[in-house]
Amino acid sequence: MFKMALFEGGLHRADELEDLVDDLGGFLIQKNVTQIDITLIISVPAEDYELVVKKAKDLRGKIVEVPLAGSEITIVAPSLGKHHLPHPVCDISEYIRRNGAVTNVMGLARGVGQRINQITATEKGMIEEADVAVYSLGNFSRCLMKKTHLFMDIDIPVVVLGGPEQFNIEGLDYYVGGIGRRSQRLRQKFDLDIFDVMVGEISKAVEKRRREIDEDPLILEPIYLKKILEENVEGIDKIISPIPIVLNVDGVKVKMPLNQFKEKIKNVEFDGRKIEEYANIYQSPYTGFTILKIYTKSYFDSIKK
Repeated sequence: MFKMALFEGGLHRADELEDLVDDLGGFLIQKNVTQIDITLIISVPAEDYELVVKKAKDLRGKIVEVPLAGSEITIVAPSLGKHHLPHPVCDISEYIRRNGAVTNVMGLARGVGQRINQITATEKGMIEEADVAVYSLGNFSRCLMKKTHLFMDIDIPVVVLGGPEQFNIEGLDYYVGGIGRRSQRLRQKFDLDIFDVMVGEISKAVEKRRREIDEDPLILEPIYLKKILEENVEGIDKIISPIPIVLNVDGVKVKMPLNQFKEKIKNVEFDGRKIEEYANIYQSPYTGFTILKIYTKSYFDSIKK
């Protein structure tokens, strides 16, 4: 079993922590450098976690466990208008990122209005690429009721955020109240307390996805696939992006167009098999991204018969 952790500290000597993670058989999930500071999201065997904590203290950095590491979360707002964005969506996104997840923010093209709001098939497909969708909606129950069709047909776990303390509707498993439309930053103590509740609900949704996968396990762990691609696919290390490979619960997303990616992996093998034999590879609705959804054991066995 692996533990995910976030390290924040100085750039000087941070390579010592990276070397330790590698020596322990762990993985570097994400690395961000800003001037003289560095942020690392790492995954290490649970039995060796205290060694990493000790090393972080030696480097005078801060390390905390992050429940959402290895997942991708899409935060959805009804529009890109100022009454929906940037407050509170940007603060929500930042808080989720600080708990280890990769986040996308989406404003719907036709999500405004209680009577006329809509969601397109393309938007639905983009949302469902993530592991969990978080919808940031309004302050009133009647407003939320008029927009249930925006999230009830989404095929991944959905967490709805709204103003009312309680909002009960059949089929919605995760709701957090006290976060509605705001005209100011959400930085007060009571806001952060609500954010902690939000992260708890998102963690439950991610864990639900993982439990579903455990019922029919993947033939290859996403974190291993990420490492294979980083070590064998030419050009990934030159991609101009802080996260060239995004981890999902059931696969990875690579910042490279499909045609270019398939050309680069045609001779790449792992354990005697080509990459295409481990995952369904297709173009993302997001321009310039390729998605790899790893096959489950039952599906893999059926296609190999």
